[in-house]
Amino acid sequence: MLQIIFKQALKKKILLGYGVAFALMGFVVAWGVINLVSLGKASDAILHENYRSILAAHNMLNSLERQDSAMLLTFLGDSKMGIAQFRQNDANFLQWLERAKGNITINGESELVHSIDTDYESYRQLYSKITELKEIDTSSLTAALKLYKNSVYPLFIQIRDTCTQLLNLNEKTMYSASVRAEQVADRAIWSTVFVALSAFIIALSFSLFISERIVRPVRQLIDASRKISSGNYEVQVPVETIDELGTLAGEFNIMASQLKDYNEMTINKEVERMKNEFIMAVSHELRTPLTSMGMSVDLLMEHAIDSLAEKEQELLKVTQEEIDRMKVLVNDLLELSKSESGNIKMEFESVPVNTLFQHVQAIFKGQSEIKRVTLAVCKEFLTDTDAVLPNVRADANKITWVLSNLISNALRYVQEGGIIELMAARMGRNIHISVRDNGPGIPHEYQTKIFQKFVQVKERSTGGSGLGLAICKEIVRAHGGTIWVESESGSGSTFTFTLPIYN
Repeated sequence: MLQIIFKQALKKKILLGYGVAFALMGFVVAWGVINLVSLGKASDAILHENYRSILAAHNMLNSLERQDSAMLLTFLGDSKMGIAQFRQNDANFLQWLERAKGNITINGESELVHSIDTDYESYRQLYSKITELKEIDTSSLTAALKLYKNSVYPLFIQIRDTCTQLLNLNEKTMYSASVRAEQVADRAIWSTVFVALSAFIIALSFSLFISERIVRPVRQLIDASRKISSGNYEVQVPVETIDELGTLAGEFNIMASQLKDYNEMTINKEVERMKNEFIMAVSHELRTPLTSMGMSVDLLMEHAIDSLAEKEQELLKVTQEEIDRMKVLVNDLLELSKSESGNIKMEFESVPVNTLFQHVQAIFKGQSEIKRVTLAVCKEFLTDTDAVLPNVRADANKITWVLSNLISNALRYVQEGGIIELMAARMGRNIHISVRDNGPGIPHEYQTKIFQKFVQVKERSTGGSGLGLAICKEIVRAHGGTIWVESESGSGSTFTFTLPIYN
């Protein structure tokens, strides 16, 4: 589950980058809408709070002027026309007065509307009195005119002035609201520009950050690939994330390490091949002169030994021993080179393990008796008819050589009266063959090295070439088996190798 989350991390980063950009765009749009709504509210406030009151005051003034004209028509003798005009505009005045009452929104407007309402009611009552006086007789006309002049006209002027005040108050408030709306518009414009610019900068910075986070590991991989292509296998890409790019960097590092190991292995194999070829060539070249020198020394030992002084005879014997040792070394080198190069010839056949043990016992019978060492097959090795070990698939001569080398090594280190045991046991599809002794044992630090070429335990050198166990290892490996040692200092050693069962 965690791996799936990591693999989706890069996709999430990309979606996050787009998401931030879209979120900022949405924020800018929302901010613009909010500002538009604010402007709409400001405009609506102007319309509802001021314009309707201005319209009501204007219409009341107009109706009031027409009512005053209706009174003059009445005084001029056209009572019917005057009364009709007054009543019509009276209804209009009252209608707009009610609208003004229902749209009181600013300070001082309520007092003005109340004053208009009160004064207009008095104005209507005075008009009724004038109308009554006008309809009685001619003498009443003078009283009506006096009433108009002293009471009605001043009240008309007062109502007109109050309506004008109401009109001016709303116009002033409307102008202030318009100024505020303009300020709101300016703030909306600049705030929108600021928000849009900020969103652009944030989106650009975030995009650059995300792109750098994505591109940087890719650049590192490209640089590392170029270094590897130029032969530098030590390069490693830092794993800074846990997403797909981090996984890719980790896999790249594994690949680089494997390429490094493969390159080193290839170089080591090539060096080993060249070394083996050199050793084989040198061994072949040394074989002929060593043979000639050996024959010459043998002739001298056979025909001229009596004519030489004692010291010269000793020198000749030492020379013969060194030539023999060199021959063994050269033969071992040739045998090892053939084994490592795969040129060693194997003749596999079905071989009884008992036969191998009997053969090596016969070979070392004389040496073991001289050194008084017991060389025997362990009693644990079953030879009963019902429990006989199966035959092994092996080259009898090569495995005899391996056993001989292991027994010869044991004879070098086992003290007089010691024991060397030959053992065998079946383990699955293989037979484990062991040579156990009760000698001084092998120090732990040498147990993994003694199968390498020219490795010998310090202070125990017996003049060997140090190639015997290396050759044993190659022969066993050619049989498809393995060889190892188990030992404790002072407790003897057990060398074991495996051979496949013959099918």
